[in-house]
Amino acid sequence: MDSYVPPLLTTSIIIALLAVHFPLRYRDKNFQNLFFLCLATIWWHGSWVFLFLAESSDAATKIAKFGHVGILFLPLGLLNLFESMTGKPKRGTKYKYTLYMLGLVILFKTNFIIDGVYKYPWGYYPKAGSLHPVFLMFISLCVGYSMLMAYKAIQFFEKTFKKKQLKLAMAAGLIFSCSSYDFLLNYHIVATYPYGFVCSIVFIFLISFGAIEFDLFSTNRIITESKIKLGDLAEEVNEKNRDILSLRGEMVQKEKMASLGLLAAGVAHQLGNTLNTISTTLYAHAKTIESGNLEPEFYKKGISRMTSALKLSKDIIVSMGSVGRENDVMQTNSLSELVNSGVVLIKGKAGERVKFVNKIDHDTQVYCSKSSAVQIFMNLFSNSIDAIDSDGAQVEIYLENETDDFYEIAVADNGKGIPDAFLDKMFTPFATTKSSKDGTGLGLYIVKKEIEKNNGSLRFITSPGRTIFYITLPKTEHNKWQKSS
Repeated sequence: MDSYVPPLLTTSIIIALLAVHFPLRYRDKNFQNLFFLCLATIWWHGSWVFLFLAESSDAATKIAKFGHVGILFLPLGLLNLFESMTGKPKRGTKYKYTLYMLGLVILFKTNFIIDGVYKYPWGYYPKAGSLHPVFLMFISLCVGYSMLMAYKAIQFFEKTFKKKQLKLAMAAGLIFSCSSYDFLLNYHIVATYPYGFVCSIVFIFLISFGAIEFDLFSTNRIITESKIKLGDLAEEVNEKNRDILSLRGEMVQKEKMASLGLLAAGVAHQLGNTLNTISTTLYAHAKTIESGNLEPEFYKKGISRMTSALKLSKDIIVSMGSVGRENDVMQTNSLSELVNSGVVLIKGKAGERVKFVNKIDHDTQVYCSKSSAVQIFMNLFSNSIDAIDSDGAQVEIYLENETDDFYEIAVADNGKGIPDAFLDKMFTPFATTKSSKDGTGLGLYIVKKEIEKNNGSLRFITSPGRTIFYITLPKTEHNKWQKSS
């Protein structure tokens, strides 16, 4: 058989297969990439027909360079095909084709890629130039990356139709890469007939088989299965999100209860002081009665002290009860009383080193949940106490602004301020400047959420020695805070 017959047959077969598939699949992106890969292969094989018929080395060299126009495109064509089949976005397309054009310039203007031809018994064959090994490395990278993309995509599409398509394409790509056997002749390592290009025909046959048996170029089925896969993943993500939100809600509620637990010692201390006041006053009265001293002024002072102690005890108990409610109703409340309740609860933690100054008039009314509002003030006061580490500490509560619908309440302390690195994470769950033993990082997150539940807003300013939180709360039921644009 004449040496030109095998490449002539392979070229004819590829043209025939393209003629069969093109009218049916020319709109599909996968087929378009395969089409250009096949054109490059036809260019290569068709050129080899004339190369094997060449009668002089000069003519053979020109034909060999002409055939390499197709060969230089093969690694790019294979890469484009697998990017399309695996759904990978095409990257660096401009650079790919710039590199290809540069290769063509080097091919025709120099002998760096093809440096003449070898004369074999069956005809002429291209001789590798000094840059030919670089081209082989480029082919290896493109083939390796294509196979890696296919392998990763196969792992993603478990037990799906798409997985069968990719397995077939991967097998076809590996067989196509076997045609690189013919490069051995470029270096005169072997002298056998270059049957390696027959592997490209096996590649085309496998792709054609896949188009018929596995609907290889039909994207509808792939898209459907991808949507099912993504739908399952989306449902799984949504379920995880629901679990996270549920756990976060549980942790927030536990944090609220834990904050009361942390205050229990201080509250117990305050109640102990009030009981001690009552106890010592009663004891003094009893001794006075025994001695026969019945001065009215003495008893009036004693009764006044006991009354104040009982009122403080009542305030503590009422405030504790307010914070403990989970579903407190929205209603009009005295803002001053809400602040005082927060002060009463936190006073045990503050001790005598922190002075609370409530400058809000008793007649100022806000529409909110009493339980939620006391929790807000208590948490802000607690943060202020933690920020103050010197004598002369003071927390002021006053009205900053008033509109027809809202009050803006300021909670200011003269503590050390908030670190710059923490400013962007102020209201992020679990973000804290304290150690894990001293805080969970949910305090300000809870404050912000509780304020928003009460149709309000929260902002702050800070500097060394001064931090102010501004709380906006509605005056009436129908007012809802909206951020200005």
